[in-house]
Amino acid sequence: METMGLSIRAYARHRGVSDTAVHKAIRTGRITPEADGT
Repeated sequence: METMGLSIRAYARHRGVSDTAVHKAIRTGRITPEADGT
């Protein structure tokens, strides 16, 4: 069964940060997105 990930905006909302902060964390390797980008 496949699990569905959160969008970047939804993850940012969940964490209480901006989506820009999430994008930066992905770029620097602190967050690893799933293969489908979620």
